[in-house]
Amino acid sequence: DHRDLHLCDRRQRQMCIRDRVSTQSTGTLRAHKPMSDPSTLKEHISDKSQLFSGVEWLRGGEPSGEQVCILVVQANCPGCVDRAIPTLNKLVKSNPEKTFAVVSTAFEEFEHNTRQATIDALLPAIDEHVAVAFDRLRSMSKLTEDEKRAKIEAEVDNAIKHAPQLQLVPRVIIVQYIEQDWSKRLFEPEFFTRIAGQGTPTWLLVDENQKIVKQQLGNHDGLFD
Repeated sequence: DHRDLHLCDRRQRQMCIRDRVSTQSTGTLRAHKPMSDPSTLKEHISDKSQLFSGVEWLRGGEPSGEQVCILVVQANCPGCVDRAIPTLNKLVKSNPEKTFAVVSTAFEEFEHNTRQATIDALLPAIDEHVAVAFDRLRSMSKLTEDEKRAKIEAEVDNAIKHAPQLQLVPRVIIVQYIEQDWSKRLFEPEFFTRIAGQGTPTWLLVDENQKIVKQQLGNHDGLFD
């Protein structure tokens, strides 16, 4: 879909895993099927006191209401800046009864996806009635070895879930690849990790209890249905 050309997508890493490990396995992964549609809806249960825990509100405050639409972006994400934010601004004007918020995060290119870049580049582009926050970035150096190991194993499970063909690959090979990827990461974004984000832009629909009832990567089609 042309609307998703500029996604900043963590699942690209899963595709890279499949291509990388295919040379070390049966070779059948080269002919893999496409990954699931980025607009696939997900459901999550979130503790009301924890959903926004750790984010810094740069404008406005924690949103509330029967329906809250949250757009998760990165400052250096072309699809966020060129498409998602203008779409959000239109939605704000056409849905005055709903509450909107933006959370700017960073799971890559940390030198560009910063708090200051959010203030300088994103805030002026977002409708003034929309609350804007920046995700808390936890230094990876502060993770204990047990925490790091648990997160790597969880990421392996998530990669296999989204790319079932990886079941053909020895788990140790996938772990080694993700460990290499982890060695390049400087920070862990808390909000983005909490919602099990797969990329940006991500659209969330949250109810009055801060339960995430819909989550879509890429476009907002069907979010309010």
